[in-house]
Amino acid sequence: MQGPPELQGQGQTGIAKNCTWKILFFSAAVCVLAAGIISIVMIVASFEWAPLTLTSEVYLVIFGLMMVVLDFPIPHPNRFLAQIRINIYKFGLFMTRFTGRGLWYCFLGTLVWMALCDQDKSFVGNLLGYCLGLYPVLLGIVTFVYGLFFSTKLN
Repeated sequence: MQGPPELQGQGQTGIAKNCTWKILFFSAAVCVLAAGIISIVMIVASFEWAPLTLTSEVYLVIFGLMMVVLDFPIPHPNRFLAQIRINIYKFGLFMTRFTGRGLWYCFLGTLVWMALCDQDKSFVGNLLGYCLGLYPVLLGIVTFVYGLFFSTKLN
């Protein structure tokens, strides 16, 4: 056994035990993070006073960063990244189950859609909203159904 117990198995932490799920979750997290950054840039560039919208977009960036850190596809992270992952799993226990993660990505996908389509009524804003928002929603639905199937199979 190498290293402290809380860092052992970090390559297998959580629910995404194979590389395919890790990459799918990581790409959805990147979509969420990118949408948050784009929406904040759009708010700042419009010179419009919208503090509540800005707050929701900041939360979208925070959630995107949290998911990128959690789903970053490296097998053996350093101590700092491993401790952040442990804390996210400790305080966000729903992230350790497929059904919880599926509902979370559905929620984040709708936030992405709202952030980009609702703010910018242009064709580009709508296209970005649908493209960046549809992937997390679809992944969330597939993950949720897979989690339900997996849960009923265990019983």
